[in-house]
Formats: sequence, structure tokens, C-alpha cells
Amino acid sequence: EKLNQLAKMALDKQVYNVAYASAFLCEDHEMCADVLMQSGRFPEAALHLTSWDCDSVLKEKAVSEWNSMLKAKGHSFAGTIVSN
Repeated sequence: EKLNQLAKMALDKQVYNVAYASAFLCEDHEMCADVLMQSGRFPEAALHLTSWDCDSVLKEKAVSEWNSMLKAKGHSFAGTIVSN
């Protein structure tokens, strides 16, 4: 319970490393992905969600944001395997 509170507080204060570690210790993988996405780490979020077999809607959002990030940098999308 306290770790979950710490994760939420750290996320509110944008202390992403503490938020992620706390959420991971609570085994709240959707929150882990949310922390990663809020910090702009979309590839890591997509891979985390895939590795832990989490919510497909959240995974699709992470993959979509990853794709947009790559396109903005002029790269082709490499995350097709993750989105399947």
C-alpha cells in the first residue's frame, strides 16, 4: 500500500525512476508503462507491456506513440513485431 502511494506521489512530482521502481515492486505493470510513457519512453513502455502480457489498449497506445516519435525523426517504424 505504501509503495503504491509512493509510486503515485513520485509520478505526480515527475520523479520517474522512483515511480517506476515503486510500481514495479507493487507488480503494477500498467502503472510502470504509464510512468514510462509520461517520461517519453514509448519503446520501453511497449516492450514492458508486451513482456508482462498487459492491457492491449495501453500497448497499442505505446506502440502508436513510438511510431509517431520515429516518424518525426525520419525513421521507419520498427515496432511491428511488438504490436502483434
